Amino acid sequence: MEHVRADGGRRVLVAQAVADGLVQRLSDSGFEVTTCPPADTATVADLVHPHLILMDAPAADGWEQVRRVRERAGRVWLLALIGWEAMASAPPADGCDGHLVRPVSADEIACLLDAEASEVAPCGCS
Repeated sequence: MEHVRADGGRRVLVAQAVADGLVQRLSDSGFEVTTCPPADTATVADLVHPHLILMDAPAADGWEQVRRVRERAGRVWLLALIGWEAMASAPPADGCDGHLVRPVSADEIACLLDAEASEVAPCGCS
């Protein structure tokens, strides 16, 4: 687990197998970012109480992590990171609130968190 503290106060847990620059983009934009392997998502979420979890699209053990997050971490926003635009129109994976197509920008995350906090549909975010 790696933790990058920033002044923004919005906590994001990034659970991905391969770093793609997302953590750096988020921390540079003022997010408090914690990283972990996907297999540790539920355990780390218990420790850091994130506002948002960005997780590699669940594979075999990922489904178990999604289930455990939902059981243990309370109501947290969980978005799957996907690699293909063609998957963007598919319904979100079971247990996930939605998905984002890589690469994801910090502005997109900020817009989504702002929309979620104000309970406004994030349809203008890109």
